[in-house]
Amino acid sequence: MFKRNVVGRMSCAVTLAALVGCGGSSGGGEPTDVRANEPPVVVSPPANPPADGKPAPNPPAGGSPASGTPQDGVVAGGSFVDKDERGSGTALLVRDTNGATSLRLEGLDITPGPTLHVLLTQQASPSTRADVEVGMLDLGALRANKGNLTYPLPAGTAVAAFAGVTIYCAEYHVVFAAAALTPR
Repeated sequence: MFKRNVVGRMSCAVTLAALVGCGGSSGGGEPTDVRANEPPVVVSPPANPPADGKPAPNPPAGGSPASGTPQDGVVAGGSFVDKDERGSGTALLVRDTNGATSLRLEGLDITPGPTLHVLLTQQASPSTRADVEVGMLDLGALRANKGNLTYPLPAGTAVAAFAGVTIYCAEYHVVFAAAALTPR
């Protein structure tokens, strides 16, 4: 029983050297970086553009397209913080021109590891397996540990039910990094 608990708490990055063929591994057991640069989601244009086609002299109350308000399609966002491993970048919930919502990871830089998944979590910044299991939506495997990625949310997802985004090692139940989502 003791050995199982110790192994369950070990960092995925530390145990990766002993694993061959796991995600984020180069066959020799060493973690490797995988880069992505997926295009951003096409967001809704600003509400009520002027009839004459000229830009509005002042943005409407509540924000401008550059401020990350729902006007530019960004519903919520936050920056990743380190948990059991190193992680940085930004997580954004973005509504596209058709009303569908996606999770956009920008400037992502996460320590490589096996079976990393992208989760929407009810807790804003979970640190443990128990925190994650309070409530989460698994958006699938992390396709790259560096760069820009987009994950479409299933239709009908109640975005307001989730307060954070977590990069999680499903194999060893380790939280690599988390970003609290602040509504915008």
